[in-house]
Formats: sequence, structure tokens, C-alpha cells
Amino acid sequence: MVVMSIEALRDIVAQLGASAGALAVLGAELRARVTGQPVHPALESPAHDLLREAGALQALEGTSPAELAPLLAELRHFWDIDNDFLASPGRSPGWQYADATLLQRAGEITEGFANVLPRFLPALEGLAARLDGPAPTFLDVGTGVARLSIAMARKWPSLRVVGIDVWGPSLALARKNVDDAGLQDRIELREQSGEALTDERLFDLAWIPAAFVPEHALGRLVEQVHRSLKPGGWLLFAAAKPGDDLRAAALRFRIALYGGTPTTQHAIEQLLVEKRLTDVRALPGPPRDFKIIVAGRRAD
Repeated sequence: MVVMSIEALRDIVAQLGASAGALAVLGAELRARVTGQPVHPALESPAHDLLREAGALQALEGTSPAELAPLLAELRHFWDIDNDFLASPGRSPGWQYADATLLQRAGEITEGFANVLPRFLPALEGLAARLDGPAPTFLDVGTGVARLSIAMARKWPSLRVVGIDVWGPSLALARKNVDDAGLQDRIELREQSGEALTDERLFDLAWIPAAFVPEHALGRLVEQVHRSLKPGGWLLFAAAKPGDDLRAAALRFRIALYGGTPTTQHAIEQLLVEKRLTDVRALPGPPRDFKIIVAGRRAD
């Protein structure tokens, strides 16, 4: 057994504290660049010194506010989640957050996928033509505050969306967001679990964020989503990318907070094949992305 001294523990706290401080300053810099509201002039120089030491200032060169906005949303969301755990470590796992700001920030992360999806369309046979067709349909499982549903509806003007979720506080905000966006006629929101879906052959595309789904529910969920797809329709299954470093361990912990279960690409692919999806494959993403997306298609 390794015995750790208080001095060694203080050193770890100091190292992680410095990283946390740099992350907070980076978040402030991202916010300044996205909103156009700079940090206080007296703090700009030391803040940039810290970011330069962390390698972040160099990485920011050439980036646009549009590129930085999803990254800012991700940073703020994880900060919210981690701070909530620090305040309430005895809270049971699962998506039980009711704070409106936290829920809206979580939604901001998801909406960026609507702009990423066109990059994947060449690998998803027939989907581009369907989305550009006269009446395409999209199923948003775990819609949350409906930011992805709204972004998809804006991206494809003929798209009709069904967003489902079981968490009341999120759905209340989702309905307001959809109303504010003027998309009530194209986005249907349901208080419903994916396992309780009864739709058949309705959707051209479905999205499942596995990090929020308990392991015992995954099989039934994929079965029901498969049944809800039109023949030739696609399921996109988003999950955490496995790893063995600190970053991967932090991601596994956050998934446990959400009530989900970390899994591997092989296990996801095997699950989709077992549930009779075809053309199963992982979609290419950035090497440092924290998630993987596995696609599968309904054959008949």
C-alpha cells in the first residue's frame, strides 16, 4: 500500500489548482472573444501570461468566435457539473439538475452537432437527399432543452422533429425555447422515454446520447429506435471515447454522474448489429475529440 504524505497531497492540490485556474481564465478569454466583452484591462496581461504558459494563447490564434462558442459551452457545462458535485457529493447519480442556467448551458453543447453533421453525410448513404427532401423527420432522444432540435430545424427548413425526454425541468425550458424560436409547428416535444417509443417507420434520422442512458436501458432503447426508423433511415449513437489517461478518467466520472455507462466502440457496434441495424461503422472525428459516433442503418 502506498502511503501519501500531506506534503505530497498539497503538491497535487497545487498542480490541479493551477490547471483549474488556467481553465477558468481560458473560459473568460473564450467568453470575451465570443461576446466581444473583454476582461478588465488590469487583468488582461497576467491572464494572457497564464494562457501563454499553458499553451492556450498560441492555440487561440486564427480561431473565430463561431468556432469558440461550442468550446465555451462545453467548458462552462463541465464546470457547472463539477461544481455541483463538489457542493453535493452525496447526491445519487443521474440527470437530476434543475438549475435553469446549468440546463441551458448543457443544451448549448448539443446544438453544435447540427453544424457538424454535414461533414458526416457523405458516409451516410442517402441521408443527405432525405434531409433535403420535402418532409424529412428527426428523432432527438434525450432532447433536454431542445437546443439540438432547434438547430436541426433551422439547418434543414423542411425538417420535422420529435424531441423526447423524461426530465420535467428540461422539458419546461425546451417548450419555452421552441416557442421563442417560433418552431412550434415543426418541433414536437414529448415527456417520454426512448424505451417507451411506439412510433414505427417514421424517422429518417435518430440521435442517441449514450452518456445519459443507464446500461440496463440501452438494449431496449436501440430496439425501439430501430423500429421507429424508416427503411434506410440512420441512427447516430454518441458515446464517450475510451482512454486510460486523466482526461478519460474525468470523462468516465462525469458519465457516472449523468447515470450513464462508459462503453467501447466495439461494444456499441456489437449492440447495433444485435438489434438488426446494418452498415454499422464509427464516423471519423477529430483525434482529440472526447466522443465517438457510431452509425447504423435500418435495412427494411
